[in-house]
Amino acid sequence: MKYHFAVLIFIVCMGSVYAQNPVPVMIVDPSGVLHTTMITPEIQTDTVKSQEQPYVETRKHALFSISTDLVQYFLCQPNIDFQYRVSPQIDLGINLGLVEPSLVFAENPLTDIQYENPGSVYSGYAVRLYCKLFPNKYVKNYWSVQIVYKSLGYQNTGFNDNYNNGQLLNTYFMSEKAMVYGGEIMHGHRLSRQGEHLYVDLAYGLGLHQKFRNYTILSSSYIFAPGKENSISTLAQPGAYYSTMSVITPVISFKLGWNYLTSQGKR
Repeated sequence: MKYHFAVLIFIVCMGSVYAQNPVPVMIVDPSGVLHTTMITPEIQTDTVKSQEQPYVETRKHALFSISTDLVQYFLCQPNIDFQYRVSPQIDLGINLGLVEPSLVFAENPLTDIQYENPGSVYSGYAVRLYCKLFPNKYVKNYWSVQIVYKSLGYQNTGFNDNYNNGQLLNTYFMSEKAMVYGGEIMHGHRLSRQGEHLYVDLAYGLGLHQKFRNYTILSSSYIFAPGKENSISTLAQPGAYYSTMSVITPVISFKLGWNYLTSQGKR
């Protein structure tokens, strides 16, 4: 019976503890008299403050881009372009292109003396290294510095120079090897959004190119109008020649391609 009474007291006490209500407690004083009193239990709880997690915004940006410059195709230079994002304000890239001959401008319309500046008869390759600088990561406009190198040449190609409205025709064959070094300054606009797979870029500027030529005139023939035999001093003469020329040229590019995206956490 004593045990049942003790269990009942324990259940009442535990229920009261969780309910935080007063519970009867029996106390025996030194004289042996049993007293009953009411005690309100206190519950000590350890409160663990949750640490507030910072808000993290996940943004996507282009880690690198693969594209092609459509303008170069009009200059008979198919190409591919690789660009890597070093930081939100700096992009580094390389453009690799082939130089192919074309019959459209095989004769340079800007000169009457083709051996001084031939048209689109060259074959070879072109390399451009560039660095893009953005004012900050939220601006799409940028400035770019480019370094250009071209290796060009052709073999046993025929040319015709017309003088005095066809009164003299100079026909000759040449072979040539040439190199072009240059620098270009571009101002550009990234037309596509940074978080999109589509890459669209427009840039324009000026370039200074230095061309080094080693060419050989293999053979030359003339057709003169009567009385004009000794009036022309710039006829092509067989032999080996070396020349250099500097050209300031406008530069424009329109690149279309694909972005590889990666996530970036931002507080």
